[in-house]
Amino acid sequence: MQRLAAGHVAQRRGDGMKILIARLNHETNTFSPVPTPLEAFAPRYGEEAYRDNKGMRTAMAAFIDLAEREGATLVTPVSAMANPSGPVHAAAYDALTNRIVEAAVGCDAILLDLHGAMVAENSADGEGDLLVRLRAAAPGVPIGVALDLHGNITQQMVEHADVMVGFKTYPHVDMYETGEHAARLLLAMLEGRGEYTVRWHQLPLMSHSLRSTTLEGAMKRAVEAAQAAEHDGLPAVTVFAGFSLADIEAPCVSVVVTSEVTERGARAAQAVADRIAMQIWEDRAQFVYESEPLETSLQRAHSLAVDATRGHPYLHCHHWHHTTARSNEPD
Repeated sequence: MQRLAAGHVAQRRGDGMKILIARLNHETNTFSPVPTPLEAFAPRYGEEAYRDNKGMRTAMAAFIDLAEREGATLVTPVSAMANPSGPVHAAAYDALTNRIVEAAVGCDAILLDLHGAMVAENSADGEGDLLVRLRAAAPGVPIGVALDLHGNITQQMVEHADVMVGFKTYPHVDMYETGEHAARLLLAMLEGRGEYTVRWHQLPLMSHSLRSTTLEGAMKRAVEAAQAAEHDGLPAVTVFAGFSLADIEAPCVSVVVTSEVTERGARAAQAVADRIAMQIWEDRAQFVYESEPLETSLQRAHSLAVDATRGHPYLHCHHWHHTTARSNEPD
């Protein structure tokens, strides 16, 4: 195992090129008073970042598997994930992103396992600002990104990624598959079998998290349309529900397409993004969650609880106060 002079990058030697692989995940609830310092991420660096993901079901794990299969040299500067909470402390954001940017120099490709809805004290567009810095540090190096379905996509993110793929499930069960998809496209670029760019359509629509499930309704139909477009030949199509608990410019629903870098490919990609976006807009009322009055809800819960034939307890909770939303609900 060779370690670079900076002391935080691990390399795995192979016969292929050098690929940077990193994970940095945070879904930021800007209304939450819960702080997000560096310790909240429990970061792992270098060889530990590699071990933390190898054999797991993260997007980074898929990056590792595909890159190793190609005999590439792996550079794994960091793997860090924090549960949803308030804006990331500036010092934490700088420390984690600096490691990724510094490691990019000299690499032939970059694969990032990001969330897509990170907000820091010093960055309203955590992922977009990171991608801008990576482009400057490693000009011309292809960048592939795997994102959460609840990513808040921005123009910076679209402009500075060659490949962008997001989860197609909520609850999320396809993290590894999403990473595999992004890595497959990026490796095709390295092998000269494809050249990609990103097109998108963002709607003036903020979805409620409870209406972004892919198991039913408008979101299910939108994801099915994206999958059909992929089946018809587009490299990658993702419907991002966005994360509306972020007080930023546009925490909105977006349709993102990774397409071939040709006039025909770009035209087809934009047409699909526009068509699926129109479908979503026509279904926009279904992205609003209508909760029943508290008194009615409590009465319904009571009637269920006293029904002895059901034989199991019922839990009544406020969605924005559940543990992973990280509100200020007391313990």
